[in-house]
Amino acid sequence: MPSETSARGQAGVLVDALALVLSSLFITAINICVSGQLLGYLFSLGQDGDEHMTIVLPVVFKFSARGSRLLAGFCSFIVWLLLVAVFFRAWSKQVFIDDLQATASPWTAAEILATLFSVTAAVILVAVKAAIVKWTAGRKLIDSIPGKGLDREQADRIARRD
Repeated sequence: MPSETSARGQAGVLVDALALVLSSLFITAINICVSGQLLGYLFSLGQDGDEHMTIVLPVVFKFSARGSRLLAGFCSFIVWLLLVAVFFRAWSKQVFIDDLQATASPWTAAEILATLFSVTAAVILVAVKAAIVKWTAGRKLIDSIPGKGLDREQADRIARRD
C-alpha cells in the first residue's frame, strides 16, 4: 500500500507543477498582449514584423499582439515583474498566497501583481492620452470657428461643457 500512496502523491505534485506552468504562461501571455496593444496605442506603434502572439479562449476572448506592440508588451511585463520582485515580493505573497489563497507559488503571485500593475499603468496612460487628444481637438474646433466672438473664457467653458 505505501507505493500506491506515494504514486498518488507524485501524480498530485506533477499535476500541481503542470498547473503552475500553464497558469504562468497564460498570465504572462495575456499581460504581454494587453499591455502591448495599450502601449502601441499610446506611442503610436505599428504592428509590422513577423513575430506575433495570439491567445484565444473560444467565445470568450481573443488577444493578439505583433511586431513593435509585442515587444512593448514584453518589455512592460519584464520591467513590472522586476519591480514587483524587488519592492513588492512580500506584499504579493501575503495578498495572493496568504489572504486570497489564489496560488501557492510566490512566482505566480508576483506575476499576477506585475500583470495588475502593468495593465493598470497602461490603461491610466491611455486614458490620459485620450483626454488630452479630446481636449486638444475641442480647442482646435473652437478656435476654427470664424467670427463667433468667443473669448478665451467662453471657449474654455464650451470645451469643458459647463
